[in-house]
Amino acid sequence: NINFTNVCYTGCRFCAFAQRRTDADAYTLSLDQVADRAAQAWDVGAVEVCMQGGIHPDLPGTAYFDIARAVKERVPGMHVHAFSPMEVVNGATRTGMSIRDWLTAAKEAGLDSIPG
Repeated sequence: NINFTNVCYTGCRFCAFAQRRTDADAYTLSLDQVADRAAQAWDVGAVEVCMQGGIHPDLPGTAYFDIARAVKERVPGMHVHAFSPMEVVNGATRTGMSIRDWLTAAKEAGLDSIPG
C-alpha cells in the first residue's frame, strides 16, 4: 500500500488515519516519492500497488491522474489499483467531470483497477 497523503478533512468517525494539515504527523508524498515506493515494491517482487489517501483540500482533482501516471512512468508493468470511491467522487467533483469521464481519464493516466 502507498498512502500518498494522510491529510483529510472529511471527518469520518471510524477513521484513525486522517490528520489536519497542521498536525505533526501530517504528510503528503511527492510524485517522486510515490513512484520511488512503487519501484521499491517492484524490485522485491510486487506486481500490483494499492494507493489511497485522505481527501486533501489542497490537491486538485487531477492529482489522482498525476499519481497514477508517475507510477506507470517509473514502473510500466506495475498494476495500479487505486482510489477509493470517495476519492473518485472528489476527483470528479473538483474537475467538474462526470464520474465516467473522470474514470476514463484516470485509466488513460495509468489506473488499472479501483477498490470497493
